[in-house]
Amino acid sequence: SLSGEKEIGSAIILTKDLLRKKFDYTDGVKYIGSEIEVPKGMIGIIKRKTPAQSMRDFWEKNGNTEPHWSGNSEFIYTVTFKRGGTQSNILDDMIEPYKK
Repeated sequence: SLSGEKEIGSAIILTKDLLRKKFDYTDGVKYIGSEIEVPKGMIGIIKRKTPAQSMRDFWEKNGNTEPHWSGNSEFIYTVTFKRGGTQSNILDDMIEPYKK
C-alpha cells in the first residue's frame, strides 16, 4: 500500500488517547468519568474499514435525530494495537499512517 494510506493491513499511529467510560452501578447506573484505554502514540494495524456514511444513513433511517457520533469521519476503523488489543469505532482524525 502507498505511504499515506489508511487501508486494511496498513500500520497506523494513534493521534488521540482512546478513552473507556467508567460507571458506578451501586445505585442504578452513574457515569463517573473515563480512563485511558489505549494511549496516544500506540501503533496498530487496520483490520476493518467501513464507510461512515452507511452508518449515518442507518442511524437516521431508524429515527435518531441527534447527530451520529462519527461526525464528519469518512471511515470508521477497527484497529489491533500491539498493546491495547482490538478497538472498534476509530475515526479518521484519530489515526495517521505510521512511517517507520
